[in-house]
Amino acid sequence: MTEGRQPSGRSTANPPERLPEQRSERSAGHNGARKPYPMALDLVAVLAIFVVSQLIGGLVKGRAETLWGASVGAGTLIGYSVGMILTIAGVATVRLSGGGIRLPKRSYVGGVMPHSAIILWGIVMCLAMSMVVEPLIDMMPQHYYDLLTQAIGADGWAIVTTILVAPILEEVLFRGMVQEAVMRRWGGFAGIFTGSAIFAVVHGIPQQVIAAFFVSLAIGYVYMRTRSLVAVMVIHAFNNMLAYIQMSLSADPAATMRELVGDARWYWILYAISAALVAVSVVVIALSRPQVERK
Repeated sequence: MTEGRQPSGRSTANPPERLPEQRSERSAGHNGARKPYPMALDLVAVLAIFVVSQLIGGLVKGRAETLWGASVGAGTLIGYSVGMILTIAGVATVRLSGGGIRLPKRSYVGGVMPHSAIILWGIVMCLAMSMVVEPLIDMMPQHYYDLLTQAIGADGWAIVTTILVAPILEEVLFRGMVQEAVMRRWGGFAGIFTGSAIFAVVHGIPQQVIAAFFVSLAIGYVYMRTRSLVAVMVIHAFNNMLAYIQMSLSADPAATMRELVGDARWYWILYAISAALVAVSVVVIALSRPQVERK
């Protein structure tokens, strides 16, 4: 991005981690029109709203299964949708009380084709990240996966929840609302890490917390570069689809990629390739960080 000519003897450079959209937020905060957002308590409020909303969603799930005769998968879809919609509504209400929700200057929704290259990169990075952190995930207690399978179910409704509904609602919340707000105040990479941390914590199950955090870093970076919710929804859906397929290929839902591959030599070849892709991407992103943050 070409920078304007600077007057001699005077520096007007912006801090490296400030987005252009932050200027009106900061000036408005100084004149009292709206309070700075998000504060630390606002992020805590996001978690609190999520927990309360999920409890309500859990009650709805139970009602759907016991009174309406819904299957586990259908009950999960209903309860999860109710919980996430309530969370989004609650977070939006808190944000409105702080002065309103502003959309990015660039396309907030955006399309897929204009961002096809970085979407492909995001999908590859999600796979590579999952592979790299697998040894750490394998150290976690395995019985949590049984709880996950029992909660989600294994019918067609589980596929709808995992591959369609979850990517849409979660990206609206964690990228479109949480990461977007943090990026405006603290910068792009702060937004990526904050959004990813909250996204990971709400998954609850240790294996999912670890995997969700690292996968979310890649998805968050794509969002920062594109500001397109559709782009990150596609990546999220594709990642969930592959995870669901991996769980379905084995009788053991906790089966690792190493167990699915079978041959240790091929597994470590795939692991080395994944680690190399992650390392190269991290170096390139680190070197380009100042230019990316100013865009």
